[in-house]
Amino acid sequence: MVGAIRKHGLTLERVRELLEYNEETGDIIWRIRVTSTVPAGAIAGGLNNGYISISIDNISYYAHHIAWFLKTGKPPSGRIDHRNGKKNDNRWNNLREATHSQNKMNMPERCDNRSGFKGVTVSGKKFKAQICADGVIYYLGRFDTPEQASDAYKKKSLEIHGDFSFYARDNQEGI
Repeated sequence: MVGAIRKHGLTLERVRELLEYNEETGDIIWRIRVTSTVPAGAIAGGLNNGYISISIDNISYYAHHIAWFLKTGKPPSGRIDHRNGKKNDNRWNNLREATHSQNKMNMPERCDNRSGFKGVTVSGKKFKAQICADGVIYYLGRFDTPEQASDAYKKKSLEIHGDFSFYARDNQEGI
């Protein structure tokens, strides 16, 4: 659904005819009765892999893309990142444009991660930390504990990824 607004030629006029956006709550509201069971004033969309998806003219769009379109008047040029990592939190102060790479920087550790820490892998009886930015892999060392390796990863992540670092979320929970 990334780029769906441009791909399907959805116009701002059509979106404004159908929907309104509450930037404080992140809700997108139907302006008109959509079906016999969805009246005007109802919150649009439903969950789809953690994101809110809205169907307009039988095509699905992410709610955060619709919010961006309604607020800025133009479709997103890239991806829209949720600062606090909550895929269904579409409040305006939680949304920002991001490249694909930036969007991946603030993801949590993968579910198959055996160390339990982002950027940390088991390496024999030690724990290895490394991070990638702009195609460059930074080897941060091998450590006795996963916590030590995680601390090294966290420090480097904040240094090279800044506000897009997963660990920058600690300062954004109030969003």
